Amino acid sequence: HAPPSISQTILSNIDSFFVYIERLDKSYCCKDDTTCEELIGLIRNDDKKSTMEYYNASTELMLKFSYRNEFLLKSEPYPLLQYTYIQECLQKNIQINLQIIYIELPRKSKKMMQIINNEPDIFPTKIKPIKPIDLMKENELNTQLLPLQPSSLLFKFTLRLRPSVNAKQALFQLHSGIYYGRRCLFSFEQMTWDNTFTEEKTRTTTLPIANLLPGTLLCFALTNKQSESYFLNVSLFRSTARLLNGSYEFTLNAVNSRQNIANMKHLYPDGFIGSSCDESTPNNYEIKLRFDFQSLRFYDNDEISKKLVDIAMPTPTAVATAKQQQHHESSADMANGEALNYLLGSLNDETQYMVREPSWLSDCSSAPIDALPCVLHSILADIHRMILSDTNNTANTTIIYEKFFSMYKLINLWPPMSFEMCFFLLDCTLPDAHIRSYAVSQLVRLPNHLFLFYLPQIIQAAIQFEHYIDTPLIRLVLKRALCHRAIGQKLFWTLLNVNTRNGRVMFELYKTYCGLTIANDLQNQFVLTLKLNKINQRIRAKNIKDASAMQQALVAHLRESDKNSWRCVSPLDTGCFLGSLLTDECKVYDSFMRPFKLVWENALNPTNERFELIYKIGDDLRQDVLTLQVFRLFDSIWKKNSILYPNEDLSQLHNVHMTFYDVMCTSDTTGFIRIVPNACTILNIYHRFNTTTTIKRNVIYDWLVTENNTSQKIPLGKTARRTNTTGATNEPMDSSVPNSVLVKFRKSCAAYCTAGFVMGLGKLFY
Repeated sequence: HAPPSISQTILSNIDSFFVYIERLDKSYCCKDDTTCEELIGLIRNDDKKSTMEYYNASTELMLKFSYRNEFLLKSEPYPLLQYTYIQECLQKNIQINLQIIYIELPRKSKKMMQIINNEPDIFPTKIKPIKPIDLMKENELNTQLLPLQPSSLLFKFTLRLRPSVNAKQALFQLHSGIYYGRRCLFSFEQMTWDNTFTEEKTRTTTLPIANLLPGTLLCFALTNKQSESYFLNVSLFRSTARLLNGSYEFTLNAVNSRQNIANMKHLYPDGFIGSSCDESTPNNYEIKLRFDFQSLRFYDNDEISKKLVDIAMPTPTAVATAKQQQHHESSADMANGEALNYLLGSLNDETQYMVREPSWLSDCSSAPIDALPCVLHSILADIHRMILSDTNNTANTTIIYEKFFSMYKLINLWPPMSFEMCFFLLDCTLPDAHIRSYAVSQLVRLPNHLFLFYLPQIIQAAIQFEHYIDTPLIRLVLKRALCHRAIGQKLFWTLLNVNTRNGRVMFELYKTYCGLTIANDLQNQFVLTLKLNKINQRIRAKNIKDASAMQQALVAHLRESDKNSWRCVSPLDTGCFLGSLLTDECKVYDSFMRPFKLVWENALNPTNERFELIYKIGDDLRQDVLTLQVFRLFDSIWKKNSILYPNEDLSQLHNVHMTFYDVMCTSDTTGFIRIVPNACTILNIYHRFNTTTTIKRNVIYDWLVTENNTSQKIPLGKTARRTNTTGATNEPMDSSVPNSVLVKFRKSCAAYCTAGFVMGLGKLFY
């Protein structure tokens, strides 16, 4: 069973509502702030006899939606009115049915008197060495601290390029450089390479090895005149903070236009780390790297902690408590807005020298709560300038590490900041493990429904910007996915076609530990998409033009499979179980890629409810996912502001009546879209009134009249006469639209147009 789906906001126009408990045959009145725990308390008072029969020390009473595969969790602090399914029932004016379920509680250990933790231990917390004494001696004898190396010891390496077996002869330009985030520490001269010969060359730098910080990347790129591009990013440090030494072999990755990576001087430092597992790349160019250094390491955690103790630094925000209390006041919001504007400007290469530096940047005691990313980038900019300076000596290295450790101290003292700003600490510009660990410690506080909302950004940070496999962020994503079915299902479909190292490891780990039931459900969904892809190809191959003929072909192909083979958990909602496929109601849309409209019965309520989905092939729906995510964010911000400022004009935005639909990408070119119930497109409205698609003022108004005045239907082709909000008009009144409907329509249009304009979207999205 799936955990409940929680909405970000509650319905504003509901004071109380009723829920029906099937086993008791009784309805309970719930207020707008009633929680699941309070409802269970009411049920127990009325069900004492049943409680005596079923309830004991080893069982627990729980509630489940009768027509959804979702439990209402007693531990959830949210009011029932915030549950998505309850909101849907209230909006549709249908009864909310609940079932009483008794479950067995986890056993308690007799020795420890604690609940046994059955969560899978994917990553061992501590690796116990077989011979700790020998390893310590080996570390002392063979490993030296990197920061203590002389400034005369410069970084260098040897590369060996080998030709690809299937490649045609071409001349490539090899670009290489050393980066920390997006900051270039050293750029090598480009090298010409004939891809039919093996090339070996030693590359030297003027960069002291002591100035290399954990998170530094060695970046490569191959380009030619035929527009072929390949890249490779190698982390110079292992996860144990040891500098690479010895030989390593990698395969360069083809640059894909669908990849969201920026080209910086022909290099891609914000691309993923290491080699991908993409077998579709026609030419595989291999590169072998050799580092002839002795075993060098950065400070370990204990050594860093000792150094931080010696750093005297006042609390970054001396009035942190007061600021947190006043966080919602306009002055604090303006300061946080200033921090965000400066951060966005400093991260933009074209405007970084045009952004005015805030006054609080040099004095952290007056910095706003969300200014931590700005302060960290400012410190790293100073470190970057010192590394690039001509003064390469021991004193310069000492100052670099003083600033670096002061940054660590600052992070430890900084108060909790907003979740949204944590994502600035998880992008490619801040590769340091300590910074990223702090950001993850803030994301741990995210409730599951918000974690699910921000999951696309969290997954991108995990698979593209994490240098190693075992990191706090990857641990957090896997734990949430294994404990929350909706998060796990979205993670599965996101990582299904990802070929990066981190992505493949996370995908295999989730499949291994998710459990047999969930694995079978995901397999059924995957088989469903394969069958739909095959049917789509067969219909497109026939090149059928007539709509009815396309529908007949679709129905015929759907009936070739067993009726029960289409039953599965909905890819869009883990709480919905798709029952029998209603083939007669399925159809093919008259579009170039021939998307399908598919209609299923609700397996838990087959007579009264159905699920309508669109399966689309040929378009990258990830853009739609991002657009809808930002729209939901706009809607949430407006509603929160209307609650925080009830006496201002924003109070009218308490509900702007934005209707959203769910999208699930199953690959780069396929995906499911939930159909909005009872929706009508602009094109259908114009066709209904026998007009062209040219925008006309009265068409939408006439449609609203026909939908809201059942006793007065406008003949097709005729126009209704408008009235003002009071109902007065100079002409005879034929019909009018209720004022409440017009207000809802205007608010909805204004909200979508405003959000779309701010995002710079075209007319197709709103």
